[in-house]
Amino acid sequence: MRFDERVTLVIETIKPGTGLDDNRVVKSYKNVPCYPSDLSHNEQMGLFGSYRLGSFKLHLQGKYESVKEIIYHGDRRKVQGKRYHAGVTVIFV
Repeated sequence: MRFDERVTLVIETIKPGTGLDDNRVVKSYKNVPCYPSDLSHNEQMGLFGSYRLGSFKLHLQGKYESVKEIIYHGDRRKVQGKRYHAGVTVIFV
């Protein structure tokens, strides 16, 4: 795979506060290399329950756990699912 494109990951972490229910959500942004590919029909039906023309998956080098959103080609999208395999994180969008 050629990881020649870039994606911005929106990583959310929860910082505990001083009181009860005083937690803060801190967002950080990180640019990482990625490899985009299309979803198969079985993956689309398993994740979304229907066929979506705009859905795809991104392969990222490394393991990323707290990713909630991505910014890819200027579009902000929510992460629908993640899978980890052989040092690569696969994000379904």
